[in-house]
Amino acid sequence: METTRYQVKVTFITELLGVVPKNPGVYATWVALKAAAQADEEPPDVTEERSWTGFHSDDEKGLYLMDYMVKGFLKEAASVLPKVLGITKKSGESISGRTVKGRLDKWLFIMPRRIYLGHMKEAGCIERPLRASTLQGDRIALARSDYVPAGTEIEFTIVLLKDCPITEEALREWLSYGELLGIGQFRTGGFGRLTFSMEKLS
Repeated sequence: METTRYQVKVTFITELLGVVPKNPGVYATWVALKAAAQADEEPPDVTEERSWTGFHSDDEKGLYLMDYMVKGFLKEAASVLPKVLGITKKSGESISGRTVKGRLDKWLFIMPRRIYLGHMKEAGCIERPLRASTLQGDRIALARSDYVPAGTEIEFTIVLLKDCPITEEALREWLSYGELLGIGQFRTGGFGRLTFSMEKLS
């Protein structure tokens, strides 16, 4: 199968927060809350639990991101900037962000599967208040995220199907969006912002 490939190097200009739940009971708690709601019972008390996220880790190579995190970032950027694709409806209006994301799922791929951060462990953790709507009403919880420092670099390859409408200009536009809204937890708070360099391989 013919493809077009670009090698990308990303440098994070703010701390990157992890997104992987560190509490192994997160899913069990969610199931318990859902079951209580369906049975019209009093839900378990989870107001004291913290939402704590970190990174995937390999004992030999350290912390890493999964490929789908980078793809998710590009899909989000593309949904904000869909006109870069040059795809329009018959009416002449730009297609929806949801449609853009769906098409990118079929056209664009990230390699390798594991994208290593160059750190064996996190630099520390950041805590912040988090407002959440629960079955017991609005609550203020404490969110905690491990982070790696600004200056952390990653490298990956963007693979495009041959003759798909995604251009190098579009990729650069989407990656540039990362300087404003990046990758990872609490990116709306300015975390995970990035700069990049990109080179066409084939």
